[in-house]
Amino acid sequence: MELVTGYHGKSHVTAVQMADFNRGIFGKSAILDVGNKLEASIQTANEIVIKDGVAIFDGREVYVAYGKNETVNIVSGTQGMKRNDIIAVKYERELGTKIEKVTLKVINGTPDRVSPSDPKVSDIDIRTGASVSEKPLYRVRLNGAAIEGIDRLVEIKGFKKHNFADPVKSLTEVKEGYALDATMGKELKKQVDAKCVSTTLGGYGREWLMTGEWQPTGNYNGFEGETEYYKGVRGRDGYIEIKTSGVYLIALQASIQKKTYLGSGTVWSKVTRDEVDLGGDHHFLPDGTYYDTLNYVTYNYLPAGAKLKAYLSVDSSLTDVWSQGEEYLNIIKLS
Repeated sequence: MELVTGYHGKSHVTAVQMADFNRGIFGKSAILDVGNKLEASIQTANEIVIKDGVAIFDGREVYVAYGKNETVNIVSGTQGMKRNDIIAVKYERELGTKIEKVTLKVINGTPDRVSPSDPKVSDIDIRTGASVSEKPLYRVRLNGAAIEGIDRLVEIKGFKKHNFADPVKSLTEVKEGYALDATMGKELKKQVDAKCVSTTLGGYGREWLMTGEWQPTGNYNGFEGETEYYKGVRGRDGYIEIKTSGVYLIALQASIQKKTYLGSGTVWSKVTRDEVDLGGDHHFLPDGTYYDTLNYVTYNYLPAGAKLKAYLSVDSSLTDVWSQGEEYLNIIKLS
């Protein structure tokens, strides 16, 4: 393998390499959208002029300079007969010097009264190492002594300009293939970002003794500050305030430890909105139980201004039950 488009400290890019590159872009043959695109025009009954332009054959670029043209001579036709001639680009490579060149060549067809056929053309792939190859460029149709018409045999290929449609200025547009303008793009990003935006309350970080009274988990390592969606206040009576109305997923988790083997009872958790219960979890701890986890998940519509807190409690019959200080209330905006 060889690096072509790289520095070698010497001239190293070859015509063969560039030909392969051209072929990969334009295919086996093409007339490029340059100048007069090698347009053919009838001058007389025996002359056709090829105007300036560029073509590609098997990756080899052939060229008629701006303001120049090539004249091709056509053998006179036969009265009462039709004939097809082929104007070809003849490629030649001299076997000794390896020098390459191209010329225009007319390949004469066989006259026929009704349906003449194209003459045989020696179109060999140059990439295979051919020293001579004929590439059809135009068909010349003769009817009697007159040139009836010229058919281009190579496709004109160019890079098409893309016309962009006006950007869409509505998020409800249902047409495919349209782009949002910058304002709508920002609005869409805002709406996407609003989905599942979350926050957390809790995280005391040390164990604390639970009692028969409801005690707030507080907000010690959760969110503090204010965004478009939440306001977080820290401390024992800390809370999360909803800033944007919507439907929210609410999940409370608390790990607890009963440090004595004996004794049984129930542990409780709850979430409140403006000190009104939304719901919670409770587990019965029988004798011999040491650890448990309370989990509560719900979703509710919460208006702007609603304040959420979390609380834990335990039956008064249990006197040695501790929260592990890792209780968290997670809040996620759904819509």
